Amino acid sequence: MNQTDKPYQLTFTKERVIEFNSISDYDGYLVRTWKHFKSASDFIKYIQDLNFPENQQISVLSNEKGMVQILTIPSDLEAPKEKKFKSQESARKHISKHKLKPSISVCEEEVREVVMNFFEGRVCFFTGYKDLISQYLEETEGKQLSDAQYQIIRHKYENRVIDQLYNTI
Repeated sequence: MNQTDKPYQLTFTKERVIEFNSISDYDGYLVRTWKHFKSASDFIKYIQDLNFPENQQISVLSNEKGMVQILTIPSDLEAPKEKKFKSQESARKHISKHKLKPSISVCEEEVREVVMNFFEGRVCFFTGYKDLISQYLEETEGKQLSDAQYQIIRHKYENRVIDQLYNTI
């Protein structure tokens, strides 16, 4: 199957394309709906009427000027923190001191490729691969998972694969 035969999702405004990505499963892809609210009370009413998953929590990203973004995250995930540093060196010292591990968004391209291969079912050659893939398949294969449930499981195994890769380097 060439790239043009794959299913795609398109997010757009009246005159601009915002996102244009290939998707793996046309029937399984859940189209997102963007909502706008004129007041906080309208937003609160909308949230109260949602069928909110038990294993999710609302996360609000803000700065001193106000709210920037609202999203849902797994309920067992702690709220991220943000700091600023005057140099890359001082930021790297903070990472080292607190033994922070990378997430997929800051990994090298080679690591992202291995993670992608893992989820696409391609054989990977890192220590612990066979155990991880069998655990992942046990949690997902043949199960009716909601998009939110699948994302939680995917995030968990994404981090496990990354940890294994960095532990073997």
